[in-house]
Amino acid sequence: MTESQIPDQPELHMSILIIEGGDGTGKSTLAEKLALKHDAQIVHVGKPPDNAFKEKHGVQQWYAKLMMDSIKDAKVNAYGEVRIIFDRFHLGSYVYGQVFRGGPDMDVKDHSILEVMMDRGMPPLMTAMILAEPSYDTVKKVLVERFDNGEHDERGYEAPTKQEEIRHLFNMIFDLSSIGRKLKLDTFAEHSEYYATCSSTNPLDGDMRHE
Repeated sequence: MTESQIPDQPELHMSILIIEGGDGTGKSTLAEKLALKHDAQIVHVGKPPDNAFKEKHGVQQWYAKLMMDSIKDAKVNAYGEVRIIFDRFHLGSYVYGQVFRGGPDMDVKDHSILEVMMDRGMPPLMTAMILAEPSYDTVKKVLVERFDNGEHDERGYEAPTKQEEIRHLFNMIFDLSSIGRKLKLDTFAEHSEYYATCSSTNPLDGDMRHE
């Protein structure tokens, strides 16, 4: 059953968890832990392709297509469910566009359209979102190690002013999000605590709260 394609039946349970946050905040680590524990698939999301920026609403349409293609290509897991964890999604386009590209890649309206699709789309989805935001010192340590290992270019990630701006913008757009089940994790310890308290049958059944 794990290898079968999604059958065309409305009663199939689908869960989507989006983990947002800046670079070095533990998104991928948390995604891997949750995927392993709950038999979920991870979709790592990077910057939209250049051609998406050339058309009005092109970035929003790229994310919408990515979401639908990921659902279409997903496999039914051992629980008879489809579970997808997005390691970064649409919030990053607003934040990183604003900080590094001279303006948000998507406006708030485009974000809202995407989130309506996620919350009310077909097939029915259970959607939740986590914002990972450890302290600046924690993130700096991770990013400096990555930079030293040649894993990152130099875009000012380790500068406190950039980190403060990234954190502020993620919080702002996260608070504006219409997705009802949201959780902020301030430390890596809280990442682990959330992971530990998740239900054994569904990655979205943990203590989701919007603080």
